[in-house]
Amino acid sequence: MLYKNTPAMVGRLNIGAPTFAGTDLEQIANWQWKMEAYLETNEAPYRKWFTTAIFYLSGDAENFAFNLAQKVGKLDWSEFTEEMTARYDKTGIRADILRQQLDRVEYDKPSKMLEYCAAFRAIEQ
Repeated sequence: MLYKNTPAMVGRLNIGAPTFAGTDLEQIANWQWKMEAYLETNEAPYRKWFTTAIFYLSGDAENFAFNLAQKVGKLDWSEFTEEMTARYDKTGIRADILRQQLDRVEYDKPSKMLEYCAAFRAIEQ
């Protein structure tokens, strides 16, 4: 059994499962894609994808999944990802936040290009 934030051994690689908290800057589609890759790599049976994935949720996403499971019972992966996408696909909000952060990145002069690039790359992190 895998525990939260414990990497699985895949060949010679340590691959930890992706986590998701449901914040405005997180991309639910990216998390779902990575989680599916993680589950497939670890050969988890499809019927256990939902129950495995909930261990890698935190914050609002964990509360949402808990309340959803209390309301409708155990979900399969397809139902779960549909509900999560409906709740957390915040493309518009995310774009606005990223645009605001980009507006704060100042370009001073060519000699400060490395600092500008570092600040730009840090926006999505």
